[in-house]
Amino acid sequence: MIQLNYGDKLRFTCSFQHIGAAYTGAKLRAAIGNRKTLPVGNLGWFDEILWSEVAVTGIYNDSTEFTYTKTVDVAITTSIAGGNYEAYVKLMSIPGSDIFWEGPLDDIVIVGGAKFQNLNVTYQKA
Repeated sequence: MIQLNYGDKLRFTCSFQHIGAAYTGAKLRAAIGNRKTLPVGNLGWFDEILWSEVAVTGIYNDSTEFTYTKTVDVAITTSIAGGNYEAYVKLMSIPGSDIFWEGPLDDIVIVGGAKFQNLNVTYQKA
């Protein structure tokens, strides 16, 4: 579990394998939000609240399987309320279907901004 405050960034380090011709145009999109499911079956969707997207550059002509690693940072802003959330990442704009990764449920806790409490004061003649 990771706890975040407003102003923090959550960094996703993503790796994927590629083999074949050089490619441009791929993107990685990381999101924080809530996984939603329908009452019947496993159908559902992901409600993105915060997200960031980066272009994946430097995919070369690989004659054997090669692992690429890229990062995506998601800034924690007041657009998200305090609470528990999930994350997902997708590799998109690639030949074929997008590739998805989903994190564990309630693994991200947004604590919020600064918190003040318990002011104690004493006073005396100076």
